[in-house]
Amino acid sequence: MAAILEHSPSEEELKRLLTGSYPVWKEIEQYLFDHYQVETQWANGGKAGVYEYKFRSASRTLCGFYARNGSFGFLVTLGRKERERFELARDAFSQAVQEDYDAAQTYPDGKWVMIEVHDSGCLEDIKRLLTVKKKPRVVRDKAVQKVDYKRKLKHLYLPPTRPEVIDVPSAYYIMVDGTGDPQGKAYQEAVGILYSLNYTIKMSRKSGTELEGYFDYVIPPLEGLWWSPGGKLDLSQRDQWMWTSMIRQPEFVTPEVFAWAVQKCQVKKPEIDVSKARLEVLEEGTCVQMLHIGTYDQETESMEKIMAFIESNRYRDCSGQARKHHEIYLSDPRKTVPERLKTVLRVPVEQL
Repeated sequence: MAAILEHSPSEEELKRLLTGSYPVWKEIEQYLFDHYQVETQWANGGKAGVYEYKFRSASRTLCGFYARNGSFGFLVTLGRKERERFELARDAFSQAVQEDYDAAQTYPDGKWVMIEVHDSGCLEDIKRLLTVKKKPRVVRDKAVQKVDYKRKLKHLYLPPTRPEVIDVPSAYYIMVDGTGDPQGKAYQEAVGILYSLNYTIKMSRKSGTELEGYFDYVIPPLEGLWWSPGGKLDLSQRDQWMWTSMIRQPEFVTPEVFAWAVQKCQVKKPEIDVSKARLEVLEEGTCVQMLHIGTYDQETESMEKIMAFIESNRYRDCSGQARKHHEIYLSDPRKTVPERLKTVLRVPVEQL
């Protein structure tokens, strides 16, 4: 069994390793996220490659990527019924894939078909193999075109329930600052400001405004930066917490687009003080993160795991007033029982 990695390789590392095959890797990855309900897992590739990137659906392995120098292997295991489906569709596959299928070894769990990927020439074959393995869900064209950052940037928004190291790229956010308990009036007002501006931008096309570079998207989840007057967040002193409530912005949102949204909101919703908001680039760098499942009051248990990981892997917790404790709220507390709330916890670190 391949050793599971504590953190996934960075996109830059994958680009250097895969070279010309990297765009195909990303296209197949996105196809899987769009058409299947999948969970992912990184491990050492062993003899098959430098890294193993496995996709599971409904608790079963759907396929695996094996990153190598200049290429990657795409592996799918076909059971008896799946092999029957392949034979029925054989003529739809390229001659090269038919030969790979015929040469593949059959084990108790099925026939292990490995496709060597150098370029996009085998892309359609891989999609057909995935359909043989499991029928993809039907997605309307409009939905496929809508960008969902939780899916597009799954490594940032859906980490494992154990600590991992991650290099977080910079991104634009609309932000509102405040102090005090998140149950208080100031925090709720900040959230209202954020969503007023975000829906103004998202619905711009329907209101007759064509923003340059606009594309349809799902508004990303609410996020928060947290610290205390002394620097590092003190979880026991809620009334003294300092925070920045924020929502990530799509790439077409520029300072000009933000200024337009502020002006629109000031006219349509003068009761909401959008002047408190700003557009800013957040640069986090290296962090340790994990997915916390449970109530917000239970976050201390997950934070203990993160701190133990930081210490055992020779990192230093850098959270304070400059680099801050970061949380991403994936669940709507109005619709989710407290025990099932999902929150990404992220702590900035540096290597000792």
